Amino acid sequence: MQIQFRQYENGDVEDPKTGKPLNASSESVRALLGGKSLTGVGGITANTEVVVFNFIGINVWFVTTKGVPRILFQKYEL
Repeated sequence: MQIQFRQYENGDVEDPKTGKPLNASSESVRALLGGKSLTGVGGITANTEVVVFNFIGINVWFVTTKGVPRILFQKYEL
């Protein structure tokens, strides 16, 4: 099973079709997150399928709902 990478702008994070597909590499993710401070974490409970990490200017969701593992990136202006 492949992990999908998507650019999140709005919509339901649990919907596998939410977000524009992205091509990602280790280098591009590192460049996106490099030097960012972690500001919050949400959704961490037993049996969760959605976890979000908040950085300054970026949110990253790890989602496995509906059998489709994906990572959603949301970049926003401060």
